[in-house]
Amino acid sequence: NDLDEFISQTISLIQEGYNPIKVIKQYDQFINAGMSYREANDWVAKGFSLNEAIAWKNAGFSPNEAKDWKNAGFSLNDAKELRNFGLIPERAYYLMSVLGYGFGDWRNAGFTKVEAILWKNGDFSLNEAIKWRNAVFSPNEAKDWKNAGFSLNDAKDWKNAGFFPYDAKYWKNAGFSLNDAKDWKNAGFSLNKAIDWKNAGFPLYDAKDWKKSGLSPNSAKKFVESNVPLKDAKFFKKLRKIIFTSLFTFLFVIGIKFISLISPYLRKGLISFMAGMVGLITIIIFFSFLQSIINSLITMFYRNRRPVSAKLFSIISIVLLSFILFLALYLMMYIINNAQP
Repeated sequence: NDLDEFISQTISLIQEGYNPIKVIKQYDQFINAGMSYREANDWVAKGFSLNEAIAWKNAGFSPNEAKDWKNAGFSLNDAKELRNFGLIPERAYYLMSVLGYGFGDWRNAGFTKVEAILWKNGDFSLNEAIKWRNAVFSPNEAKDWKNAGFSLNDAKDWKNAGFFPYDAKYWKNAGFSLNDAKDWKNAGFSLNKAIDWKNAGFPLYDAKDWKKSGLSPNSAKKFVESNVPLKDAKFFKKLRKIIFTSLFTFLFVIGIKFISLISPYLRKGLISFMAGMVGLITIIIFFSFLQSIINSLITMFYRNRRPVSAKLFSIISIVLLSFILFLALYLMMYIINNAQP
């Protein structure tokens, strides 16, 4: 069976224009190198010896890729390096032809053929390449900084500060100097967050403290405009959390009651049920309105520089709101229970 298959493949290869004689002579070596019979014929047909085919294959090249690089005049090592930098044979060949006789100057400056091609691919002249190389930039790295709009000196500064090319570009375009960008970034701010806090009028040293309180830039700005200090802003943030938690609990209890009663209300007693729901919505609206009034009054106290009155009023308010919620819950439960069909 194996012999029949081998003969069949050989006939098929001959019909396709291959000359399998060379492969047959070294069949065992090709097979031991991990190549199929057809693959071995592909390598030989592209002009590769057994050892060359093994080397190029082990480097991750297909027969067609290897042929293109070889025809472009590049060795295996050069091809590997150029491919790792994203170049294709046609582009590498074009860049080498552009260098032409001038490659001698590059070579005299200490550049290999691959290095010269990579720097040329970034559109660097020989003098520019020398300066960037001396500043310890790789060709692709220098290309990225140049494309991001940075001069060599600026690129060195931003790179030493820990920025990547396009990261630095976005910070710079957003109006941050290198020192400002470095300080904001080191303080744990992303670019978007830094922009938000800066646009809200906060310098970095204030933004760090307000950010730790969990407030958004806009919320923090409102507190500052109302002369509310940070420690009091934290207090009112907790107060609001308590208020919203109470409201959520209230709605949750009503919701459970709603689910338990919805089935019979679909059959009868719908009018009574809807009346209860209208009452619930009215209470929610009233609660939100009352909370807005309380927030406005607290803000007024601070604007008139009466923080003690604001805190006292807020404590009284939360007690009042809790009482209203309890009363509303009791009334709603009474309405719904008496509305059962």
